Amino acid sequence: MQATKDALETKPARHAWPVTIDVSALVQAAKDAIDAIESMAAVENLGILPEALSHPRGREQALEREVRQLREREQTLESQLESLRDRVQVMEQRLADEVVVVREVSEDDAKTELLAYFREHPDAYPSDAAMALRLDSAWVRDLCDTLVGEGFLEE
Repeated sequence: MQATKDALETKPARHAWPVTIDVSALVQAAKDAIDAIESMAAVENLGILPEALSHPRGREQALEREVRQLREREQTLESQLESLRDRVQVMEQRLADEVVVVREVSEDDAKTELLAYFREHPDAYPSDAAMALRLDSAWVRDLCDTLVGEGFLEE
């Protein structure tokens, strides 16, 4: 049921003045109150006390606090980023140390180099020789098997 503006107009009582209520003004006041409540809820979600915003110094302090929190977060993120950069650099260095650029040599030259290496390092493994001589490790294993078969190396 809706009341019209005319229905809200009261009849003068004995010794009273006529009163008229402007419904559109009431509706606007209600909308303003709802907006204010929603604004206060949003402010509370930010951690700013609504009563602090009623004074200019309170608003300034609230904003200063928020700026301080953002700067602290920025410093934390920068520190984490720097730590990640350091870790990536260490990982890149480790990879660079582990990567071996394989040389291409003839089979006879490779056998000669392998025999010389195993004479100097009798307890070494084929993988050690492959790394030291920068030769393909699978090929070095095959060559070592061949050298064992030919009697030049012992297992």
